Amino acid sequence: MVDIHADGAAIITAARQQWDTRAIKDYTFALTPFCFCAGMGLPITVQVRNGEEASPAGNLSVNGLFDWSEFAVDDEIGYAVSDFQLTP
Repeated sequence: MVDIHADGAAIITAARQQWDTRAIKDYTFALTPFCFCAGMGLPITVQVRNGEEASPAGNLSVNGLFDWSEFAVDDEIGYAVSDFQLTP
């Protein structure tokens, strides 16, 4: 039997370590939340400058997504990240 929580936590921990090692501070990406909720499924553009979310507000940076995923491994909501770009 696979322990979803343990396996998911290990995957998230490894991915976060890789992200932290790269020390990327300036980037944009499209974030599409999906669930069975009304109004979900529409992408939003997230801008991060100098490691801080520039827009929109709500802890949507990559670090913020890691924070959310640590306690929501089997939650009924998910997020798709696309169009990730480093910005000068």
